Amino acid sequence: MTPRFSPLLILAGILLFESCSPEAPTATPSATTPATSTADPLVELRAKAEKGDAKAQNKLALSYEEGNGVTKDAVEAAKWYGKAAESGYADAQFNLGLCYRDGVGVAKNAAEAVKWFQKAADQNFAEAQYNLGVSYDDGEGVTKNAVQALKWYSLAADQKNENAAKYRAELQKVMTSEQIAEAQKLQQGFKPKLAQ
Repeated sequence: MTPRFSPLLILAGILLFESCSPEAPTATPSATTPATSTADPLVELRAKAEKGDAKAQNKLALSYEEGNGVTKDAVEAAKWYGKAAESGYADAQFNLGLCYRDGVGVAKNAAEAVKWFQKAADQNFAEAQYNLGVSYDDGEGVTKNAVQALKWYSLAADQKNENAAKYRAELQKVMTSEQIAEAQKLQQGFKPKLAQ
């Protein structure tokens, strides 16, 4: 015969268990407890961006480019990259260069892409240096120039950019020893600039 428990007996057990269990302390607001912010991080980011914070402007642009927390909008992304780039922020200068190279949010313009890659590359931004090398190697937005291409590939490769190292090796195979020496001299004379 299986034992049967009455509902009253079960209820009594539950009440007994709850009365023996330690209660969690109830939180009461105090002057020493900081209030938690429920503000939307994107609202805070936009506020910083609108005040001229270049890093925030670049992050906001990325949010628009990728559709993170906002509707994807390439034009709005390019606008915010432009604001940060004008402030001299190398990440944004590089990103704006990509926008112009690929025609994302702005009209495709290889010369304008090179302009922004150059500004970031001058600040020793490896990805911009690599892209500037590609521009000189292909003659996109600038006159084709193997010496300049090798200089920029080498600077980026020295910062562990694998694509730059690969293209540097390929380019050296078709260059004269004089061209290589000239590129090395330019590379050695490179001095990174501060944000411009």
